[in-house]
Amino acid sequence: CGICGKTFKRSWELLSHEVVHNEERPFRCHLCPASFKRHSDFKSHGLVHSEERPFPCQLCGKTF
Repeated sequence: CGICGKTFKRSWELLSHEVVHNEERPFRCHLCPASFKRHSDFKSHGLVHSEERPFPCQLCGKTF
């Protein structure tokens, strides 16, 4: 990376990394003020607003 010096084996990894140095947050939630640099983070955030709770606690069974 020309900004922080981090190196990558694949060119697409560098391209994916470069967004961390950009202040742009083009992926905006339409339900709250949250915004994201990466589409994958935006998609994960969608669970916050859904009834879906795919992760059960192995001790008590409560889902998150």
